[in-house]
Amino acid sequence: AEYLERNGFKAGIINLAELMVTYPNLNVERFLSRLESKIFGIGLHWCIHTQGAIEIARLCKKLHPNSVILMGGLTATRFHDQLVREFRFIDAVSRGESENSLLHFLNTRSLGEVPNLTYRKDYHSIRVNMLNQTCTDLDTFDFTRLDMIIYKSSSIVTKSWNIPICRGCIYNCRHCGGSAYSYRRLFCREKPAFRSPSKIIEDLKKLSEQGVE
Repeated sequence: AEYLERNGFKAGIINLAELMVTYPNLNVERFLSRLESKIFGIGLHWCIHTQGAIEIARLCKKLHPNSVILMGGLTATRFHDQLVREFRFIDAVSRGESENSLLHFLNTRSLGEVPNLTYRKDYHSIRVNMLNQTCTDLDTFDFTRLDMIIYKSSSIVTKSWNIPICRGCIYNCRHCGGSAYSYRRLFCREKPAFRSPSKIIEDLKKLSEQGVE
């Protein structure tokens, strides 16, 4: 979201799951109906969230039929073609690491040129574009923009926060979907990318200024 905003687009993040936990009586359909966006990006990273992510996509398309429903994440990447083929309310999946491909997606009128994109070309056919190269370091991005999270529901997001320090892995643990093999096959990542120590210190300072200790 920060990367898109830096490049001239309006973006925001909603932690819908946290809102639902904090407010058990939240009317999700009514809440989603009040949102306005040309594109709804829905994260499907962990496989345990599959049912919920798909149902949220269904609701978004029902309530906003003229908006694009875009999914992404590790699990969405693994099952990209099935998601687009079997659920017609999902317009596209952005595979792998998506910062640059999302920016390309917003800047182009030709979907066939957007790297990492799987989309429905017409009623019967699905197009799977080539994957682009992954970033070599994480210093390009800013992970401290807590102000981009709208509808903060509790103190959870302001008291603790995760700082990404690397992407990728050198191991092949059998239980892990984020193994070196998975990153190589699904993301075209041959080796991990790291965030520099100086950037991590900068992140800690920025978070401290926002009350995260």
